[in-house]
Amino acid sequence: MALMMSKKDRLRPKLVLIAGLCLTMGAVGVQAQEQGKGTAFSTGERPILVQGALGLNLDPDRTIKDRGIILSNLYERLQAADSKETAERLVSAIEKIWLASGSDTIDVLMGRASTAFENENLKLAKELLDSVTEIAPEYSEGWSKRAIIEFRNKDYVAAMRDLEKVLELDPRHFRAIQGLGAILEEFDKKEKALEAYRRVLKIHPFSDSAQNSEQELSREVEGQRI
Repeated sequence: MALMMSKKDRLRPKLVLIAGLCLTMGAVGVQAQEQGKGTAFSTGERPILVQGALGLNLDPDRTIKDRGIILSNLYERLQAADSKETAERLVSAIEKIWLASGSDTIDVLMGRASTAFENENLKLAKELLDSVTEIAPEYSEGWSKRAIIEFRNKDYVAAMRDLEKVLELDPRHFRAIQGLGAILEEFDKKEKALEAYRRVLKIHPFSDSAQNSEQELSREVEGQRI
């Protein structure tokens, strides 16, 4: 009976994922409004938010310079989180570090891309993110946010290419891994998609969307083997 799901039921976890990815895009614009500068965010304030939530002693310069070390620490703490509340605080801190660019130009472009996205102007949003990836190819969130738009446009090949670039820069970027899982589902690569969702859960054990996707696919993939 578990295998006899409607198409709507099978798509539900994926729709949750897409909604979550879109929220991360919108968060850039929210940060800009809070800063009141029209930029993606002020690198001078994000470390303070992280410090207040998690007891980290971060300054703006160190956030950019030691991004890899800081993220590694946060990923390890997320993997070992003992509650959903703790995990949510860690995810919030991680997303702040992801967005830290250290460049006013990149912040402006990211903020404008977010506004365009929220206004459903995907063409303009993509053009702005094209500029971000060209100017700052080592900035993973430019690729990550562009992949969201490509996914919305059903350009799955381009989205996969951008997500692979994100993972080249940050192998534990769980949003990118989950995005790959969704694309693999589109290509009917269910076993590979299941592997991706399980990989997400090793990094972020409290991810509701990854848990839902993993449960749905495990019934389909592993149930078929019985």
